[in-house]
Formats: sequence, structure tokens, C-alpha cells
Amino acid sequence: MADTASSRPGRPASPTIRVRSASGLVACAPYLVGFTPHDSVVVVFLTRPPDRQVAVTLRIDLLGDDAKPADRHQVLAHLAESLDRAAGFGVDLDQAHVLVFSEDAAELPGSAVVMGLLEILRERGIAIGEVLATTADRIWSYPTSDAPVSAAGEVIDQSEALGVAFEMVSSGVGFAADRGVLESWLSAGVDDVVSQADLDAARRNRRSACKTSAGAARWRRAMEEAVVAGMASDPPVAPASADAAAWALALADARVREPVMYRLFVEPSPRCRRERLARARSWLCGLAARVTGPDAAPAAATLAAVAWQGGDGAFARIAADHALRADPANRLAALIGAACVSGMPPATWADVLATFSLAELRDDRTEALAG
Repeated sequence: MADTASSRPGRPASPTIRVRSASGLVACAPYLVGFTPHDSVVVVFLTRPPDRQVAVTLRIDLLGDDAKPADRHQVLAHLAESLDRAAGFGVDLDQAHVLVFSEDAAELPGSAVVMGLLEILRERGIAIGEVLATTADRIWSYPTSDAPVSAAGEVIDQSEALGVAFEMVSSGVGFAADRGVLESWLSAGVDDVVSQADLDAARRNRRSACKTSAGAARWRRAMEEAVVAGMASDPPVAPASADAAAWALALADARVREPVMYRLFVEPSPRCRRERLARARSWLCGLAARVTGPDAAPAAATLAAVAWQGGDGAFARIAADHALRADPANRLAALIGAACVSGMPPATWADVLATFSLAELRDDRTEALAG
């Protein structure tokens, strides 16, 4: 299996990985999900040969065989809906590998959900690859045919696993130990929180600068340039409280936020795009963690969009949820959260932005993604 770069302009250059066995497949799953899966079902969908790409990776919580039939039906219905939406967006889903991560892997847990999932795949003409249960060091295969299932399982080939890990890390792709680590990235220490006084001052400055349409345009451009410069810093520079307050409020303005996203998602070459998204993610993570209350929502929602474009749907959902807790009315966070579970390819978002020019996105009369 190989995850190769797309040839379309503006698409990120994806790392090429060589997976020759089930051991390598298990090793690459945390990188695809964004964190180490625990009690999870991970489904890795591939495009057609000869140059297979990872099209979509889905993760769901593992339901035991004692789960209520209604709960299993709900999970499977959601998965089927996601696949149908992905197909509707033109995603090439040719083959799927199903991986169950559990300390009880030897018992082949969640068999009812796994078999239901395989039936959904067959109904949609998706070829079935590996169907595995795994612990940290061993693999068992589900009985998808008449072949006997080894009770002892198969020891993971560490040389293959290390080779996959090396290729991923060398390409700048990593993962967290668990979901809790991802959530902790949006928590700030008490001393780091942006002060309410600085937020109030930033609002006054914005009102003063935006008394006229020309003044508003100048303020937006200044904020856009400041945010883009901050995102480009390496390593990310923690801004002073007053600057952080101004930039957090600026990202609430679609005429600032959408040009910033255009410059991140559309303008860079595929090679540069991954690096810029990684820097922007780090910078936005620091900004969103330092702002409290409803004012945190715009930075967290923008972070969700950046994480999703970078291929990290798990963290994108965490950031979107963080934004919606801060402000349930935040439209961008709601859109990203829905997109992450809908089967919509991240590239679709960039394609929509690319239909506009920067001048149009800076214009109050233009309706773009999430004004």
C-alpha cells in the first residue's frame, strides 16, 4: 500500500509509505488517526491501483458483543452514511482494511459490528483487505473466510513496523499517545490566559479603526498580515496578551479569516503547504488555548479547519468541539465538525476557496465559506 501525493495543484504533498504486511498496516494506523487508538475500530480506505492512496480513514469506538442491537445498528448506519457521502463527493473507495485495537484482541471483540461493516463494504463494491484485531505486539485475523483462525495470533514484525514509523516521522507526521493528549493542547496555564482588560481594549481599538468602510478595510488587512506572519513563525512565537486579544477578535471577522485560510490552503505549492499548515496549527493552538469564553471560538474554529486540511480529522473534531463549547453559534466550527464525519474530503474545502480571489474574499459583499 502506498500513500502518494496528489498531482492536482494546491494539494498537500502526502508522505509515501510502503506497507508490505499486516504489521506495517497496524503500525501506520496511529499516524492516520492522529493518536494511538484504544478500544477502537479503524477502517483505512484505499484508492485504486497502481498507485494506491489512503482515501479516508475512519475511527469509531469499539462496541462489545454485548452491546444493544439498536446501538450496533446506529453505528453501522452512521458508517454507511459516511461512505455514501464520500462516494457522492467523488472519493475513490476501492479497498478497505479493518483494524480493531483492543487488549482483548485474542477474543476477536466486536465481531457483530465488524461483520456488519464488512457487509456494508460488500454492498458498495468495496474490496475487503485485512480484517484484524491487535494488541501492542500481536495480531489476530477475523474469520472472514473458511480459513482457520490461529488462537495464538501472529507476532507483529517490529522491523516492518519500525520502517513504517521511520517513513512517517521523516515526513513530519506524528501522533499523540491518546485522545486526552490532543485535548490537553487546548488547555492553558492560569498565567498564560489573555486578560479581559486586553480583550476589552482590542474591542475598543477595533471599533475606533472601523468607523468608516475604508478604516475597516485597513484594519482587516493589517490583522490579516499580522495573523499570517504569526502563523509563519518558526518556532511559533507566543504573542503578548494584547496582540493575542487583537488576533483572536480578528479571526471572528470572515473578511480576515477567509483570506488567511486562502493563503494557507490554496496559494502554497503542495510541498510548502504541509509545512505552513503545521506551523499555523501550532500557532493557532497556542492562541486558542490562551483565550477563554466565547472569544476563544474563532481561533479554535480556525484551528479545526487547519487541522482538517492537514489530514488530522481527530484533532479537527476536538478543536471544533472546543469552539462550540465556547460559542455554540460558531458557524465555522459546526461546519468543520460536520465535515469531519460526513466523508467530505478536506480538499473540497480548498476547492471552494479557490473559486474566489483574495480580493473577493476581502470584500464585504462576497459570501464564501462561513461568514
